[in-house]
Amino acid sequence: MCVGGDRGLMINIQMYHDVSPRLYDCNLTEKSCSYLASALTSHSSSLTQLNLGGNKLLGDSGVELLCSALSHQNCKLEELQ
Repeated sequence: MCVGGDRGLMINIQMYHDVSPRLYDCNLTEKSCSYLASALTSHSSSLTQLNLGGNKLLGDSGVELLCSALSHQNCKLEELQ
């Protein structure tokens, strides 16, 4: 279930405070990683699984943002694909 790239992901996070665990092949970019990192480190985060496979535009700096979020005390993610 793709949420519509960067814009769709941002809308889901801001309006619904929700992130789908299935973001496979959604054309997500470094900008998406910033949104995801913010969502993963929020106090209300309950996401334990996330599939980002097939997103070839994340870039090194986007992946670094996600790696930093994974070490945050609020991050509950257990499985990342």
